[in-house]
Amino acid sequence: MKTILNRTEYETFELIRPAKRENNPKRSYLLVNPIQAKHIPAPPRKTYALMEQLGRMLVERYRGERCAVIGFAETATAISGVVAECFDPDTLYLHTTREPVSNMKNLVSFEEEHSHATEQKLYCCDGGGPLREAERIIFVEDEITTGKTILNFIDALRGNGCVSEGTGFAVASLVNSMDGERLERYRSLGIDLNYLLRIEGDFENLAFDESELPSRKGAPAEEAAVPAVTLLGGRLDPRTGVRAGEYRAASAQFARESAALLAEGGDPSGRILVLGAEEFMYPAVLAALAVSERFPDCEVRVHATTRSPIVPHNNPNYPIRNRAMLESFYEAGRTTYVYNLGPYDRALVVCDGLDSRSRGPEELVRELAAWGCRDVRIARWTRGGEG
Repeated sequence: MKTILNRTEYETFELIRPAKRENNPKRSYLLVNPIQAKHIPAPPRKTYALMEQLGRMLVERYRGERCAVIGFAETATAISGVVAECFDPDTLYLHTTREPVSNMKNLVSFEEEHSHATEQKLYCCDGGGPLREAERIIFVEDEITTGKTILNFIDALRGNGCVSEGTGFAVASLVNSMDGERLERYRSLGIDLNYLLRIEGDFENLAFDESELPSRKGAPAEEAAVPAVTLLGGRLDPRTGVRAGEYRAASAQFARESAALLAEGGDPSGRILVLGAEEFMYPAVLAALAVSERFPDCEVRVHATTRSPIVPHNNPNYPIRNRAMLESFYEAGRTTYVYNLGPYDRALVVCDGLDSRSRGPEELVRELAAWGCRDVRIARWTRGGEG
């Protein structure tokens, strides 16, 4: 791996760790970012600061333009949320989703061809009218390898009349690993590329045996009491489009109310985990920041469950050391994963949806108990009247 440009305070190895996808013939690897708070537990202040650096860079470059920010699910939902809040409060922000959204028309479907779940959807309130008002659309990802997904997306937006004829496009990512031919393709199309780290390398031949899954430390808990889910109101949904300032304010309020749950029964001490559910990452990062501020003597970490199946391994230089398979909070019968669990004294799990048939909360609480954490709080962000 060769570093071409690094605008961050971190060494490249601190931001990029290649890992092996499980049973994915289209792309055998993914690049895991230890500070991104997706697959690996991360200190929330570091996570937020890295994402904010990208957002500030974009604000400076596109000052004076009326922008809309679109993030890609799942892994860029926190990054895009932080990027959007750096812009004017009236900036349109939305992210793609793999979840169905009731009572909303799906504006665009497109393929993320290398992914474990290829179909992405874009919804937008008012039939996409606010999107057509943007002078520039900024797509936000965690890592750009080929750029093919975004070109598919732009074609779909144009084909469905979701953008104006003169709309400009830009791409922003924490990491860019596109080769010269693909970079030139973007230049020829007039699509800006923005990134914090630019690398080159071939990650296709990771020599790890998929059968060598590490054993979990500690015995599985015989039983673990599942706490009642606390419903917190005021939810706004970036899957359908929100104004960046309003979403930041609503998410921050949810974060403070979630953090307060940890004080019930006495202030926590030691290590605290804040875990988001799949696409619900931005509010999880803000919740972890709120926990850090409220309990400054605690060691706080944040990450999220994911649909992405990754091979864990005991190699000390490999990023994914253990994994747990759970039923998704959002859909009974669907598998989701959580990686690199460890011992915590208290855990806060946050989500914005919960299938009443799902065993996900029970399975997650049991996994946390196996690592010694039996004090778990679950908060669900709802609109008024949701249950």
